[in-house]
Amino acid sequence: MQRKTSDPIEKLVFVTTEDGLELEGLLITPQSAGRTGPLIIWVHGMHRRFSQREFVEIGRQLARLGRPFLTVNTRGHDLGAWFRTPTGFVLGGTAWEQFIDSPFDIAAWTELARKEGYKNYILVGAGYGAPKVVFYQVQRQDRQLVGCVFASSGTIVRDKITDLAPAETTALAKSMIAEGRGQELMAMGAVSDSFGSTVSAQVYADRAHIHREFYGEGSDRPPALAQIRQAIFVLYGSKAERRDRPLPAFIETIRRTAVQSPSVQAKIIDGATNTFLGYEAVVAREISGWIDQALTLQASA
Repeated sequence: MQRKTSDPIEKLVFVTTEDGLELEGLLITPQSAGRTGPLIIWVHGMHRRFSQREFVEIGRQLARLGRPFLTVNTRGHDLGAWFRTPTGFVLGGTAWEQFIDSPFDIAAWTELARKEGYKNYILVGAGYGAPKVVFYQVQRQDRQLVGCVFASSGTIVRDKITDLAPAETTALAKSMIAEGRGQELMAMGAVSDSFGSTVSAQVYADRAHIHREFYGEGSDRPPALAQIRQAIFVLYGSKAERRDRPLPAFIETIRRTAVQSPSVQAKIIDGATNTFLGYEAVVAREISGWIDQALTLQASA
């Protein structure tokens, strides 16, 4: 089949993290564009993976708008996954990943971006990918980052695992760890998400690190989001709103917290769910238009 001039070029890519995990991704680029970027790097959330249909389609739509796109796996893809390392296989996936390790994953992909010839990039965090993007930037202070997009992320302002957890559930996780059962899963429903999912006892108990390192709770440090100096774009689908979590309140909390960002813009896409399935072209147009503004802000800084 002959390729149309509007069709993007797609290439499977692979990286190895600093701690030895192999990750996969898909690079989608316009046929005629050079390597000027910025490259848009899409970081999935809980239970997701790089090859999710809507992620790939958003990338294709952005490439047709002249924007190079990279959708990537992290060690938190799917509920559980085995990763090959030089010293053997390591159990990961949403149920077993440690948030504190997430900068290793994103750093591997930004390094790939540089090897591919891109001088700068945008990091998009979808769902649980958003706090990973913020934590990466706080830890690494990456000067090639132009801006951050938070797509359908509630976790950026509250922890969906332990915020409403009863004290006995946390105590159970700690006792399981003390008994050498830290890799075992908590009961289904331990994670308050649309799946009613779960995580291992070790991950559950380690959420205290997120409350301290990311939200700044129980410490004298500011929230990680308050340390971001890049432009921010917040993107939600209107159907993701629930009575107990109004989207304008999420957006206002992000604006109020991101005190060092030069610009926090937001868009609620009418009719879209939290995955944006069926609205990929709209998402692509919104992100592409915002990138021009982010580049202008960066140039004037």
